[in-house]
Amino acid sequence: MDFYINGVGVAGSGMTNWQESSAVLTGKKLYVPSEPEYVEPDILPANERRRSVKTVQLAIQVAMEAVENSRAKMESLQTVFASSMGDGFVMDSLFKSLAMPNKVVSPITFHNSVHNAAAGYWLIGAGCMKASTSIACKETTFGSALMESTSQLIMEAEEIQLVAYDIPSPKPLQYAMSTNAVFAVSFILSRTRRERSLALVELSTTPKDGNQPSGMDDVDLEALRIGNPAARSLPILFSLANGNNRDILIEYTKQAFLRLNVKPCG
Repeated sequence: MDFYINGVGVAGSGMTNWQESSAVLTGKKLYVPSEPEYVEPDILPANERRRSVKTVQLAIQVAMEAVENSRAKMESLQTVFASSMGDGFVMDSLFKSLAMPNKVVSPITFHNSVHNAAAGYWLIGAGCMKASTSIACKETTFGSALMESTSQLIMEAEEIQLVAYDIPSPKPLQYAMSTNAVFAVSFILSRTRRERSLALVELSTTPKDGNQPSGMDDVDLEALRIGNPAARSLPILFSLANGNNRDILIEYTKQAFLRLNVKPCG
C-alpha cells in the first residue's frame, strides 16, 4: 500500500507543535522533556469546551495542527483515533466513585470515560459527519491505527486523518499501561499526492524474525518513544523532519512489524 503524508501535528513532552518538533528532530534545538500546555479547544461549543479533559485537548490540538498544515477540509475527513488506554485520570475517578457506598458517578466523568470520547469531541468541533474509528491495542496502538487508516484508504477514503495520543495514568492504573510521558501526533494521509504532501510512504508487513523496531539515536527521544505508544511514530517524524529516505519498522503484532519506506517529496 502506497500513501502520502500531507500534514502533521505534534504535541507532547518537550514539543509544543510540529515546527518545534522538527527543530528538535533535526538537531537544531536541544530536546528538553517538559509538561505540555493543555488548552481548551476553540473549535468546541462552550459546554463541550468546559467538559473536555486532557486527552481530548491534546488530541484536538494535534488534529487541528495537521489540518492547518495540510489545508485539508476537516469536515470532509474520515478519522482514526488511537489511544492505548484513553484518559487514566478519568477512569481512576470513575473507579473511585464506584468503590464508594453510594456509587454516584458524574455524567461528565462517565461520558469522558468512553474510548471514543476524543473522536466525539472532534467530530462536534469539526462539524464532521464522516465515519470515525477508535482503536486501543496497548503497545501496538500506533501501528494498528496506521494499518486501519491505510486500509480505509484502500477501501473507501481518498483522504483520512490519524490521531494518536496518550498521557501517563495515575499510579493505581500504571500496572495496566506504563506510559511515562505525554505525546500526541496526527497525520493527514491520502491516496494521491497533494500540493502540501511531505512524503510518499510504501507500507507492508514483515515477519519479526528477531529484528527490532526502529528507534531513536538520542537517548531522551528513545525513552519517549518507548514510554508512550503514540510516540512509536517518532522514527517517521524524524524522517519527515530531516528529509531522509528511510526504512522504518513499527510494532504491529506479536509476529510482524509494519515496514515503512518513507520517501520525502521534493
